[in-house]
Amino acid sequence: HFRFCLNSQIGNCPGFCCRLDAKPSSQESVKYRKNIITIKNFLLGKRTAGKLQKELEQLANDKLMAFENVVSHKGLAKSYEVRPRKICKVIDDLNIYYLNDRQDSRYLFEKFERAEAYDISHLSGREAVGAMTAWVKKNGVWEADKKSWRKFKIRTAPKSDDPRAIAEVINRRFNHPEWPFPDLVIIDGGLTQLRAAVQVIKRIKTIKVISFAKPNKLIYGLSLEPLKLKEVSSDLAKLIQKAIYFTHNFAIRYHRRLRNHF
Repeated sequence: HFRFCLNSQIGNCPGFCCRLDAKPSSQESVKYRKNIITIKNFLLGKRTAGKLQKELEQLANDKLMAFENVVSHKGLAKSYEVRPRKICKVIDDLNIYYLNDRQDSRYLFEKFERAEAYDISHLSGREAVGAMTAWVKKNGVWEADKKSWRKFKIRTAPKSDDPRAIAEVINRRFNHPEWPFPDLVIIDGGLTQLRAAVQVIKRIKTIKVISFAKPNKLIYGLSLEPLKLKEVSSDLAKLIQKAIYFTHNFAIRYHRRLRNHF
């Protein structure tokens, strides 16, 4: 086929198999082999954290997302004393659109006029659904744009795989260019869900994407380290909490309706 598959969009593979109209160039093949060698050496313990970072800095543009997936595993990250966010810092291709500092974040947010929030709901993978809510700023106050809210039945993502479900929903949403594009996308989840959304959105349009991990109330995507709600502007904190709350409930109601129907 001619479109990049979901695995490619969330960075699980280089996408060679997706391109029916082209074969991997010799340069791409070399990059792919380098990635495999790097991963192999790391798993065999032939690379220390220091040497690993130097290699990543040299190969940051070589599509090392597969490697980032490996070191993001908690066991490996702990064994080699490599934090996933440190790896993200040197892999430019992750492209989460980190801002330089909180002042830049506050400046950009003040200019935003439209936001969308996304969440996934299921019961052990059954009747999985996605929900999107839309928010607009009117006279400096963020209000729900309920006519733009959307519900999605998960069609292709594996059961209980929230990152892929998020990627599927985002991909389907942005296949509708007639819907107004947001300035900000808020994902219910942590770094993994954020990364899945970014990999889809960055292929379509430059939009600021952040995620909110509810258990610890941490915001990902505004800086290299997650931020607490109290560390961002009060307006942004209020929008995140409101958007996540209503999107979560919207998704749950849809999921329950489908589950009760069957």
